[in-house]
Amino acid sequence: MLKLGRIDTFFVSELAFLECVPENERKNYKTVLQEQKPFGIYISKKYLEKNPAVMDKINHAIMDMQINGTSNN
Repeated sequence: MLKLGRIDTFFVSELAFLECVPENERKNYKTVLQEQKPFGIYISKKYLEKNPAVMDKINHAIMDMQINGTSNN
């Protein structure tokens, strides 16, 4: 839709943009940093409903990484 000129603006993580837009086409887009964060993850509500323990596992792994620099999970 963007390439066809059907939308003017979109909001996406930098990694998603870099993976989806070929390097030789990136000059055609203006990028603006909205907010910089050290880490981000997107998990759908549907997935969480099917996997209720996953958030606890993720949170524990993040805490392990912050404390020990590695995760045992």
